[in-house]
Amino acid sequence: MREYNLSKEERAEISTKMTELLELCQIHHCPMFATVALSNSLTKTEYENVTFGANANQVSLADDQIRHHILIAGSNFVAVPKRDSVEVDMSKFMSHKGEKNE
Repeated sequence: MREYNLSKEERAEISTKMTELLELCQIHHCPMFATVALSNSLTKTEYENVTFGANANQVSLADDQIRHHILIAGSNFVAVPKRDSVEVDMSKFMSHKGEKNE
């Protein structure tokens, strides 16, 4: 693991670029979410997040992945990939009209 801590000047440079990206996305009505890890140690990572959300800005997306990223970034949840659903025939486990399953 790499430990680092960006200086005030480096943080300001990144913040400026993130603001420029945010402004471009606002001009073109393109929802966006960006995250930069500004520092990292054995015990903590510090992030800067910038968001131009779809719903808050009256932009309708067919598949709003940004909303999912925002929810995960702002919480302690860990993303788990989707899994195939499993179907089980419960009749194999249940008795019919008092009959015992064998």
